[in-house]
Amino acid sequence: MTRLLPVLFLTASALSAQAPPGEELRVAEGESVFAVVTHKGGFAAGLAHNHLIAAGGYAVTLSCAPDAAQTASFEIELDAAGLVVDDPALQEAWYPRLELAGILDEPFEEVPDKDRSKIRESMLSKKQLDAESHPKIRASLTGLAPEEGEVGGLKTSWRGDLSLEVLGKTVVKPVTAAVAWNDGRLEVEAVAAFAFSDFGIKPFSAMLGAVKNRDEFHVYVSFKASP
Repeated sequence: MTRLLPVLFLTASALSAQAPPGEELRVAEGESVFAVVTHKGGFAAGLAHNHLIAAGGYAVTLSCAPDAAQTASFEIELDAAGLVVDDPALQEAWYPRLELAGILDEPFEEVPDKDRSKIRESMLSKKQLDAESHPKIRASLTGLAPEEGEVGGLKTSWRGDLSLEVLGKTVVKPVTAAVAWNDGRLEVEAVAAFAFSDFGIKPFSAMLGAVKNRDEFHVYVSFKASP
């Protein structure tokens, strides 16, 4: 069993003539996810697990102007204490997309409730998220520009900069996103790579390093939003 520091992120948005100028869009929480995937490591990695950490609730501000994607504005704030650890339903629902994006190459393994509780307690402790002293996680998107590409099997159409605040430290990384308007709703799926060391955190390690988390982890977001 591994323990981890989850870091939630936010990602890209785009625009369309279908979106009213400057109007805020509402994210459909039941069809959306803001999450982090951590990766097992060490020569005994078979004893460890990859983990999915998702936001249990968040405040989102999303707006964009028609025909000017570079003006898109997206901000998110969430409570560290509300993070959800290895929820089986979320793992099953989102694994196919994580595989397509090249984040994972094998399904999540089941983590017993007792271990999930221990993982959550560890990640909120002073050694990791220190949720008592830093209860909020914030992120914002800047510098959005068109750029076609591919992340794993996920075709992307936009690139931006993701500013992520965790433990009072802000780190900026590039984020790539696929964006489309379907039936009057904005759909966004995006991927970004961070490292625990970006935030001054030493990845979890046990058994003299035989079981540990890799330094790199991925942030993944998929959401649907409407005016």
